[in-house]
Amino acid sequence: MNDCRLVGANLDGADLSGADLTGAELDADFRRSAVISDYLTIWPGERSPS
Repeated sequence: MNDCRLVGANLDGADLSGADLTGAELDADFRRSAVISDYLTIWPGERSPS
């Protein structure tokens, strides 16, 4: 999901475990607590886990 535009998308409850969201554009009010993620999930602005 690199560089995808998710503005306006309803991600509540989405399973983003292991997703690479590098460069993704999210809503300003996006809450990580509203989705399922894990330690492999790479959020915009973060480096990949080493």
